[in-house]
Amino acid sequence: MNLMDQIKSLFQEGDYKKSLVLIQKALVQGRGDADLFYMLGTVLFDKGDFLRAIKAFKKALTYDSNHIDSCIGLSILYNDLGKYELGQKIFEKAEKLRAQKKSSSFQAKAPKAKVTPKSSSIPDLFEELENQLVKESHYNLASEIKRQAEHYKRINYEADVRRYGSVFEPR
Repeated sequence: MNLMDQIKSLFQEGDYKKSLVLIQKALVQGRGDADLFYMLGTVLFDKGDFLRAIKAFKKALTYDSNHIDSCIGLSILYNDLGKYELGQKIFEKAEKLRAQKKSSSFQAKAPKAKVTPKSSSIPDLFEELENQLVKESHYNLASEIKRQAEHYKRINYEADVRRYGSVFEPR
């Protein structure tokens, strides 16, 4: 198994600590592509290193400006940092890219219903997106969105505890 396959396998298993070591090794070797920097951004985001995660997602987008996962990761990160308009703008770009990719596919599939957001809260939007992705068999992306939505809820809960004390339940 080559280095990139090892990285992807560890990343998909959620072993971010080991995947980070291999990502760094790949970068030292001069390798770099949108997927590698997307995985780096996700690992850094998970560690709470938001500034470096932003740089990694942006670097992924320099390799492929249409990298959907990097757009979604960056939008979630901006939302977590309170930059809602910027996060929404990047998320809308990801949705457009996903729609274009879907429409340019030559697979003969039954048309899928378009999801119209029923809620304006970020966690609910994540849940709606996750449900749609699961229906469309995008399980890896759906599980990543679910993980990041849980992270978002945890951050908000921790902020509420700091602000109001521990009497509130998570959102």
